[in-house]
Amino acid sequence: MKNGTGKTVFAKMLDGLAYKKIRLRAENLFCRAFYINSVYSHSKLTFIQGLTDALRRADNGETLRGDIPTVEADAADAKAQIANLINELFAAHKKLFGREKLLLIIDAVDELPNTGDNSLVDLIPDAAQLSDGIFLLVTCRPPVQTSEYTKHILTSLTFDEKISIDEADDEYLDVLRKFVTKKTSADAATVEKILHAADNRLMNLKNIVNAYVKIGDRCLENTTAICSRFCARFTANVTAVKFFISPRYLPPCPCPSPSKNCRGLRARKSLLSSS
Repeated sequence: MKNGTGKTVFAKMLDGLAYKKIRLRAENLFCRAFYINSVYSHSKLTFIQGLTDALRRADNGETLRGDIPTVEADAADAKAQIANLINELFAAHKKLFGREKLLLIIDAVDELPNTGDNSLVDLIPDAAQLSDGIFLLVTCRPPVQTSEYTKHILTSLTFDEKISIDEADDEYLDVLRKFVTKKTSADAATVEKILHAADNRLMNLKNIVNAYVKIGDRCLENTTAICSRFCARFTANVTAVKFFISPRYLPPCPCPSPSKNCRGLRARKSLLSSS
């Protein structure tokens, strides 16, 4: 899935500790996720800690206690140690909560910074190392939007199946149409205009839908201005934690078609020039 099309939202909709809005048909299945971020959530240590914390927590709020397997990030058998950690905590969920299947999502591999040959991807277990009933789902942007480094580290993973979702896919568009219809009273033709204005991207859609609810069709006449205001707010929210995040790590402008007049872009340039 391309940037802005909702990979992380999809993961959170499945994640039992996040939105948990999608219920899978498989009985006694629970879902956990680790969300990669190029700023603060991409090291081997954060991966180990994140998986441990997520898998220790049950959907009912309880926390697994007792002896939790440890993982040495730089050990020669670190991948096997991670597999053991996942297997042991899955076994505890089976025993205590009757869980029979685990879907473990590793979201946004494309956001891993180039750390040479020291990547958390090296810790992702092979299928043969995991207990029956455990399934791994890895999300990533398509090759056209990934770096050579990302393409390289992905070669170390073996996938049973790969699924590519394009922003023009009918099923994906149907999801967006349902979202717009639920939030607005727009007719079918206007729904299509709203999707077009959002460039068929979930990241842009919420902002445009909110504008449509407030001012109606006029928002579709100048989506650049609408998205410019959104981008400015987005930048302000990110830089509110400027003591923790360098302006160099600001995410790209979220506007569908950013112009030189985008207030968010101007704010970014100002921050970068002063850093």
